[in-house]
Amino acid sequence: MPRMASQFAVKTGMIRPATTEISVITAARARRQPSPPPRLTANEATVNKGRQLYQQTCVRCHGEDAIGGVKDLRFMTPETHKLFADIVLKGIYREKGMVSFADVLSPDD
Repeated sequence: MPRMASQFAVKTGMIRPATTEISVITAARARRQPSPPPRLTANEATVNKGRQLYQQTCVRCHGEDAIGGVKDLRFMTPETHKLFADIVLKGIYREKGMVSFADVLSPDD
């Protein structure tokens, strides 16, 4: 498409530049605030073990410090927090791509 025709198409709304769509999506995500995490009740040794297990098992899909990735865990709802053990160990979200990790994690983990 010649330059003038493409500018006309954008101005009239016949097409939208991809950068506009991306910036709208990015702005919407930036406005969302993560839910506060559940109150921490574990001791330092348990937290460190959890951090190590996360790095070994979860970081590939859920990102460093649970930020980003396939599913950004910072945006888990309180309801999802309640189901967490069933999601991770029983695979109740298998159809969504989150398989059970019961073969590598225990309820104590």
